[in-house]
Amino acid sequence: MAVKRTKAAPAAIVPAGAQDAALGALVEGRPLADVAGAAGVPVAQLLGWLRTDAAFIAAMNLRRQVEYDQAAARIQALVRDALDTLAETLKDGAVERKHKLQAAALVLKAAGLVELGRPEGDTDPRAVERSHALDELFSSL
Repeated sequence: MAVKRTKAAPAAIVPAGAQDAALGALVEGRPLADVAGAAGVPVAQLLGWLRTDAAFIAAMNLRRQVEYDQAAARIQALVRDALDTLAETLKDGAVERKHKLQAAALVLKAAGLVELGRPEGDTDPRAVERSHALDELFSSL
C-alpha cells in the first residue's frame, strides 16, 4: 500500500490513489460496488483491504472518527438554539399537545436515552495487525 505519513501526526497515514478514493466513498456511506468503482478496483480487492490491510483499516477508522467528531461539533453548535426552541414549544399554550410530546421526546433523546456512540477501532496500523494476529491465534485454538 502506498502511503505517506502526515507531519501533524507521525503515526497517522494517508493512503494514496485508489485506497484514498475508496476511503472517501466508504465514509460517504456508498455501497461497496460503488466504492470499488470510485477506486477503480474490483470489489474483491476492496474486500481484501477491508479485511486484512491494517493500514487501510486504521485509516478508515480514523476517517470515521474524524467525521463523527465533526458532526458532533456541528450538533453541539446548534444545541443552545434547539433547546430554546424546544422550551418555547413546551411552554406555548397555542401548541397542540402532540407537538409538545414530540418536543419532549426530542429533549429526552438529547439527554442521552438514545445514543449511537463514537465509532471505535484502532487508528494505528500496528495495532490493527496485532488485533488480527490475536484473532487468528484464537481462532486456530
